[in-house]
Amino acid sequence: MVEHLEYKRRKEGEGELYTRLSVDEGKSEEMLESLLPKLFILSTIKLQFPSHNTERGGTRVKFQKAKVVIDGELYTVNVITGNALRNWLARLTLREYVARNGVSVHKQHFIDMYRISGKLARECGISDKTPREEAERIVVSGCAICDLFGFLLKERGLPEVGRKSVIYVSFLIPTRASIIRNIRQAITHNERLTIYAFKSLIDLGGIGRSQYVKKEGVWLGKELISKDEAQLRLEACLRAYLDLLTHPLGASLVRTLPPIKVKTLAVLLTKNLIPAPLHPFYDDYIESLKEIVEFYKDDIVNVYLLNIDIGTDEKVKTYSNLSNLFKDVITDAKAILEKLWS
Repeated sequence: MVEHLEYKRRKEGEGELYTRLSVDEGKSEEMLESLLPKLFILSTIKLQFPSHNTERGGTRVKFQKAKVVIDGELYTVNVITGNALRNWLARLTLREYVARNGVSVHKQHFIDMYRISGKLARECGISDKTPREEAERIVVSGCAICDLFGFLLKERGLPEVGRKSVIYVSFLIPTRASIIRNIRQAITHNERLTIYAFKSLIDLGGIGRSQYVKKEGVWLGKELISKDEAQLRLEACLRAYLDLLTHPLGASLVRTLPPIKVKTLAVLLTKNLIPAPLHPFYDDYIESLKEIVEFYKDDIVNVYLLNIDIGTDEKVKTYSNLSNLFKDVITDAKAILEKLWS
C-alpha cells in the first residue's frame, strides 16, 4: 500500500508553489494511476432574495449567521450551511436517480434523507448476527442515497454500522470582495445583490465501495455494486449539482423565485490525489487554481471552466453554458469509474 502521502507549500516571491505528492517508489504506475480520483467543484454565484410584501410582513429568508475575519476585522454574515446544501443536493440526486430508472433506494428517503431506522435495517435482512461488513454491503448495494451521502445505523440489537459521505460541501458564504464592499449581511429586506461562493468535493473512488474492506492491491474499497450502477449514481449526483446551481433554493420556493446566476465555475477531475483548490471566498482563488493546474497537470484529467481564464492548455476546457460543461464532466467522470471497475 502507499504509506506516505502529503504535500507542502513553499513560498517563492509573493506566490505559493506546491511540492508534488511523495509515494512509495516500489509501487507500479498502474496502481498510482487509479489512486483516489476526485472531482472538485468551485463556484461563485449571484444570489438575491427579494421581498414582495410589505416591510413588516415581508417574505424574509433567514439563514444561519457566521463570523469571518478580514484584515483583522470581524464581520458577521449570513450563510447557507454545508449541511443544508448537501441535504438539497441529496434530494435532487434522488429525483435524478429515479428519473433515470434507478431502483436501488430506500423508500424511507422520500421522507427522511439520512436516517436509517432499525425497522428498515431488519426489513433489509440485517440482524444482531450480521457482521458489520455484510451490513454495510446490504445497505450500500440497496440504496444510492446511503452510498453517496452516508448513513449511521446505531440501534440496540443490531450491528453498529456507519458510512461517511463521499460528497463534501462547504458553506455558501459571501465572498471576501462582497463583504469588503460593505454589502449589508447578504440576505435582508434591502434586496441587495451578493456574490456567494462554495466548494465541493466528490470522492469518485468511494462510490459503491466498502469503507471497511479494502480491495486487494490498491488503496480502494471493495466493490459493493456493479459498474453500471456506480455510473448511474454518479450521473444522478452530477446532474443534481447542475440543478442546484440553476434552480431556486430550498424553502424560498414557497413564496418567491429568488434570482440566481452562476458567476464563475471551475470543475477539476483528477485521477490522483492533489491539494484541494482554494475556496472561492478568497479574491485570489483563480490564481491559486492556475498554480495547482500547472503543477499537478499529470494528475489531472481535465479542468472545466465557466467565465474563468487560466490560460490555454490541452486539459483546460472553457464553456459558455452550464449544460455543456456538466455534460462533458459526466462523460469523463463515468469513464474514470469504468477504469476503476476494470
